[in-house]
Amino acid sequence: MRLVACGVVILALGGCAQGMSDIGPPITVIPNDAGAAGLDVYGPQRAENPGLPVFRGESVVQVRTYIDPPGAGNREEAKGSCEITGGSLYTASVETPRKIVVPNYGARSPDIVALCDVDGHTASASSAVFNRTKRDIQNVGASNGLLGLFVAAMVAEAVSDENDDFEYVPIAASAEIAEE
Repeated sequence: MRLVACGVVILALGGCAQGMSDIGPPITVIPNDAGAAGLDVYGPQRAENPGLPVFRGESVVQVRTYIDPPGAGNREEAKGSCEITGGSLYTASVETPRKIVVPNYGARSPDIVALCDVDGHTASASSAVFNRTKRDIQNVGASNGLLGLFVAAMVAEAVSDENDDFEYVPIAASAEIAEE
């Protein structure tokens, strides 16, 4: 009997996952400056201009496309074709769903913009970095009541974000289809 119950649960969970698209291998963006040191687009100029953002490694960002027909609800659409830009620093062309590898400059990371074609319809979305360290501090404070939230907010604001971890929000480009 337990075996049958486990089988039913596994089948049910498998059915829930059917709508999810597999993400292909990550694609690394291409710096617009041919003299870039790998992903660090500011690397060659940093010696002459120490005010440029410090390279903190790589970040991985999900890019997904959705289609929103009237009255049918938003659904993920695989094989959307997207052009990705990170300010004037880098570009990439991807087919969704995909993960992209971008340079991480902490709070000074550029917004990422995706312009996509989804089944003949135009979609766009953007992603900006957020301070994950401060969010985590605030979440811990919130779990300890109003006083904890107040203390966490004071700590988060008093500390420099120079060593904090930043990450991008996943990109979800949705094409709305107008009624005919």
